[in-house]
Amino acid sequence: MSVDQIIPILVPGALIQLALQIYYIKQCWENQRLSQGKKALWIVMIAMFNLPAIAVYLIVTREKTSNDIDYIDNRKVDRNIKQAVSVILYLFFMVFTITILFNNHKRDDFNLIVILLSVNFVLLAVSWFLNNDRGRYLHYIIPVVSLAAAAYVNYLDDYSTTTLIFLVIAANIINNHSPKSSKIYGIMGFILFIGLETAALYKGGAVVSTDELIGFIYLNSAIYILVLLAFYLLKRQMILNVRLKELISEISEKGKALEEMTVISERNKIAGEIHDTVGHTLTTAMISLDVAAGEIGNDDKKASEIIALARQQIKKGMDDIRYSVRTIKHGHDDGDFETALSIMIQELEKSANIKINSVLDINENPIPIHKNLIYRVIKECITNSMKHSGCTEADILITESGGILNYTYSDNGKGADEIKEGFGLSNIREMSKAMGGNAVYTSAEGEGFTMNIQIPTGREVFND
Repeated sequence: MSVDQIIPILVPGALIQLALQIYYIKQCWENQRLSQGKKALWIVMIAMFNLPAIAVYLIVTREKTSNDIDYIDNRKVDRNIKQAVSVILYLFFMVFTITILFNNHKRDDFNLIVILLSVNFVLLAVSWFLNNDRGRYLHYIIPVVSLAAAAYVNYLDDYSTTTLIFLVIAANIINNHSPKSSKIYGIMGFILFIGLETAALYKGGAVVSTDELIGFIYLNSAIYILVLLAFYLLKRQMILNVRLKELISEISEKGKALEEMTVISERNKIAGEIHDTVGHTLTTAMISLDVAAGEIGNDDKKASEIIALARQQIKKGMDDIRYSVRTIKHGHDDGDFETALSIMIQELEKSANIKINSVLDINENPIPIHKNLIYRVIKECITNSMKHSGCTEADILITESGGILNYTYSDNGKGADEIKEGFGLSNIREMSKAMGGNAVYTSAEGEGFTMNIQIPTGREVFND
């Protein structure tokens, strides 16, 4: 075997290896995620050991590569792993090619074998850089040509090394094509492989028994299917790994968004609690202090009583704030609802100077979140009545029917044809909606103010 005979393989093989070395040395040098020491180490390794070092570099540094996603017919795969597999297959192809050359250098058709192997040398490297968008037609034509050339070399050669060459070509096709395309090429390769392998048995007029033929086909079929299945599953796993990585990233982003929404929700909740407690307390206290200021000098005893009442109101407001913070923090309230409601109404009657009639007709204590809403709604309604309606009497009706908790409030104030929804009413509407219910309020000039809230209790309802 002379050098002239293998030049068609030596030249493209050497050029491809040199090009790969230059490409990955440049990529390593430009990788901003690697330290200077690691860059120098990998560059020396690639320069000295070529393809094996390139494959190891791609696998080890895949987490430190900024552009680590590749597309194969719209399927995402880890670019570094895909390229590492291609480099390893190319290395096997080189080793097997050298073995084939030494085994067949005395054959008359040696030059044909060299040319076919040289074609596959070039096509193997070119196939790495083609996809559905870049070189689309060659992307689909090259596998057919490669399989045909490898199958014919396998037919000409009597050694098993050419079978390995064919399997390398088929594995490279799976690595660089989508799972759907890989199935098509896999079937095509199977037909070529088994067909020409079987035809090679009869070269030179050899006689083959049926049992030998069946055993030969069965063995080669098993080898081909097992190798391709292994690479096919590897490809599927590469696609799933990228998808899993994307899902983890997506879940992480949604988790951060949910955390931000939770913070905003808690801020709004705390703001609502402060508005309903501090707002009511300060409003009633200010009204009481204004009345007390008018009595100073006229009836100092009454002024002192009113100031003492305002002081109690502020103290009660502080207690309400503590209760609200405790409720937000722990999310429960074990107190009896009817007793707590009665005490709150009595205190509101004294502070607001409004007669409050209440009716409570429920099956059992509401859950804490519903209790909290009712307390806040009553305070908001009474505060608004004091500030805007000039009412003297208000009615509160709380009932439960058909799994729905109903709250109705009405006063005998002056009313208004148009109600401007402030923070308090808006907060009540949003809270009711968040609990699966709704809040409706109406008013008209001379007809007072009415609010109705309906909320699902969340308890099972039994029909008698």
